[in-house]
Parts: sequence; structure tokens; C-alpha cells
Amino acid sequence: GRGGSVIVRLVIEQDGTVSSATVTRASGIDEFDRNIRAATLRAAPFGPLPKALGGRLVWDFSFAAVNPAVRPKNPQNGLSDL
Repeated sequence: GRGGSVIVRLVIEQDGTVSSATVTRASGIDEFDRNIRAATLRAAPFGPLPKALGGRLVWDFSFAAVNPAVRPKNPQNGLSDL
């Protein structure tokens, strides 16, 4: 199974619009990365930012892709804990 995490940088302007959504660290799963970026863009627009944040908010956040059918390996013997 495949898994990984992607980091997306989202730039939100003062009025709540998104001016940029960029994958800054890819997960290694292109489809997952594209879908996460598209989902963040579909979530926009957001409400206006509080004035205390200034003119824009730059937010880096991560999403993890985890395959529940694949269990982590036991560090003592290197085997799956099935």
C-alpha cells in the first residue's frame, strides 16, 4: 500500500479569497497531491480575515494519506503486526 503526506501552502487575502494554493512538499502520490490542492481551492472563499492578521494569511498545512489495510511494521522484527 502507498501512503505519504503532502504540505500545501495556502495564501488567503484579507477579503477571504485564496490567491494561491501550492504544493510545497509532495507526498509522492501525484493524484493525492492534486486532489488535496483542488479540495483547498473548493473550500474558498473564506470569511474576511481579522484585521489583527494584517493583509493576508500564509498557511502551510499537511494532509496524510494512510492506507488502513497496511499496518506499520514492528520495529523489533520488521514484520507487519497482522
